[in-house]
Amino acid sequence: MWSDRGPAHGRSPRGRQPHDLRSLQPRGDGTVLLRAWGPGDLPVIAEASSDSYIPLITTIPVPYTPQQGGAWLRRQWDQAADGRGCPMAIVSRSSSETVGMATITGIDWTHRRAAIGYWILDRHRGRGFAKAAVSLLPGLARDLGLVRLEALIEPGNHASQAVCRALGFAAEGTSRSYYRIGGQNRDMMIFARLVPRSGSRQLTGPGNGINGIICGLCRCGLCRCGLCRCGLCRCGLCRSGGWQHGNPWRISRGSPMIARMSSSSRRADMFVDTENDPREAGPTLGDERATLVEYLRCQRLTLELKCSGLDAVDLARRSVEPSTMSLLGLVRHMADVERGWFRRVMARQDAPPHFRTDTDRDGDFDGAVPDPQVVAEAWQVWRAEVAFADQFVAQAPDLGVTGTDSWSGEPVSLREVLVHMVEEYARHNGHADLLRERIDGRLGQ
Repeated sequence: MWSDRGPAHGRSPRGRQPHDLRSLQPRGDGTVLLRAWGPGDLPVIAEASSDSYIPLITTIPVPYTPQQGGAWLRRQWDQAADGRGCPMAIVSRSSSETVGMATITGIDWTHRRAAIGYWILDRHRGRGFAKAAVSLLPGLARDLGLVRLEALIEPGNHASQAVCRALGFAAEGTSRSYYRIGGQNRDMMIFARLVPRSGSRQLTGPGNGINGIICGLCRCGLCRCGLCRCGLCRCGLCRSGGWQHGNPWRISRGSPMIARMSSSSRRADMFVDTENDPREAGPTLGDERATLVEYLRCQRLTLELKCSGLDAVDLARRSVEPSTMSLLGLVRHMADVERGWFRRVMARQDAPPHFRTDTDRDGDFDGAVPDPQVVAEAWQVWRAEVAFADQFVAQAPDLGVTGTDSWSGEPVSLREVLVHMVEEYARHNGHADLLRERIDGRLGQ
């Protein structure tokens, strides 16, 4: 999540207000609905007030009382009434529960720019609500006549950074001691994207183009939904509905794009256009830590890319006898590699491997069977280990901090571990290249 308090929070709207923001109609997709806050949402405000993080970055009252909750609701209504923002409740389509908040705030009508933010209740996190809700905000911004959206995110909040990048926001830099959270000023990364006007074509990331959208899979510019999540693209090349499932790499095996990639010209057609490749959005002038973290991020994304769009049978398909190597095995293997270096070596935790044991040292590959539950577990474990590693690196005072190598018993620096992880992923991504080409002919990138 990131702050729902924009740069102009608490101020009168700048410039001319084009229309009454209270009259905005609810909008949504297959996952969420965004609507105005109402008195029936008071229990949600109460729950949010007990969260360990939400009150630090929002105006949610602590301690909560019904009177304070009512006052918070009135502030949201006033914000819409005077044109400062569009605070909206996020409602789950499947359960009709209010699960969080998404907002366009701090609107500067003179320069046609604003900030966005969101928060999700703890028990609803990790279910795709945040990405679905935030993906609706650029369309709303376009309807309001805005041309630029910004998001302020803490450097260690990699989940929100990933949401931003997936929705076409680019990192523009870090403002030092910019935002006061929990009684201290903290650095904030600034992410931004432009909001193309109807009919314009602007490639700032997945989901921008004609009517605000270029199809994230084929750049045809013919998606008419305005958010590239409805499967209504009319070009015929991306009817697999990859964006519906929140996976920008997903393309069905029977799609025309796969047919083209299996033809003699397939080397010109890769997994994703370079303009929309999330691995191309990172810093290029960073310091040593930023450079190593960025290279590792790109290698991890490459493994995900090579596994995209495949079912359990294909992911578990082995290369050639007698090898037991498979894409699913690589995911399980790298989950244990991440765990070993960052939890056991650097953090000195008692963290045995998930998939290997002393009696089955190849369990990561041998246990990679074509079972959807095995696939789901592998990705869940891998993502948890990646998240821990990212947090450890972000909080380390410098790259010279040391752990104890479990193999040699010798000290090893965080710098050495990061370099090794880039090498480890690069080596296995070469294996993944060949494994994927054998499955459906797709190659490159």
